[in-house]
Amino acid sequence: MSSHDVDTGPRSAQTMAEAAIRTGDDWVRDARARYQQAAHLVAQRLELPFAPAQGGGYVFVDLGAWLPQRAPTADGDRHSHDAANHRDDPMLGLLVDLIHAGVSLSPGGAFGAAWGDWARLCFMSVPEGELGVAVERLNRFFAARPRLRAP
Repeated sequence: MSSHDVDTGPRSAQTMAEAAIRTGDDWVRDARARYQQAAHLVAQRLELPFAPAQGGGYVFVDLGAWLPQRAPTADGDRHSHDAANHRDDPMLGLLVDLIHAGVSLSPGGAFGAAWGDWARLCFMSVPEGELGVAVERLNRFFAARPRLRAP
């Protein structure tokens, strides 16, 4: 005797998948245009040194001029990734100050030791108007902050 089971996804998921197949090209085209506009906005208006987007939805912003020089740890990293230690870590302290100024960036060191003095700015997660405001806040924040190292 044999037994066969057939298991399928919920009907609602099947309906959504069918709609995505039928109209997905429009969504992809629109999303691509929005993301290109966002990347262009950042490239044109950000007044800080940054590594341009190369296919991703983010840029890395070089914050090294606003951080004291620190010797790397045994693993080559210069910064902690533990938010509780932000008082001892200049990068996390800087990122906390930015949050108070209305902008949230990710510590670059979380993406590898080579990015320890950088922060990641994701531009795909907010509407264009909010992105413009965030870029202006970044520009003002760092224009008012003394540099600790030469650029």
